[in-house]
Amino acid sequence: MARFFVCRVFSLAPFYNVTTQQTGGSVMPEVKVAEEFSLEYVQVSSGTDSVPTATVGLRRGGALFQEASCGQNIMAAVFGAIDKVMGVDVEVTKCSADFVQNEPVKALVIIDHIDESITGNGESADIIEAIAMAYLDAVNKMPHNT
Repeated sequence: MARFFVCRVFSLAPFYNVTTQQTGGSVMPEVKVAEEFSLEYVQVSSGTDSVPTATVGLRRGGALFQEASCGQNIMAAVFGAIDKVMGVDVEVTKCSADFVQNEPVKALVIIDHIDESITGNGESADIIEAIAMAYLDAVNKMPHNT
């Protein structure tokens, strides 16, 4: 089981709006979740004598957000770049990809977020893109009101 640790400040503030509404005499928070991010592109660089590096482009609405990150392996770099864009800090507890010749790669990523396991799925012809999509799917499912 692979574990990845990314040191970032946890903040989802730019990606959701909290308002209040009057309900039966009490004020209750109402969370309006922003549109999910989608993977526009992922570019990686790795080798035996180089530092694994990834650049990702995530789209939300009409805006494109781009970040780069280095990691202990190429997937840690990809996850780190996604984390930078989204302002999250999560732990990957499982990452797997199934490959069958002449079929798309199917990836599964499970993350831990505040004592909750969240599963993401991705599918692509490229294994790195499939895993990145699965990670992004899981992060997009995180409750934004924590």
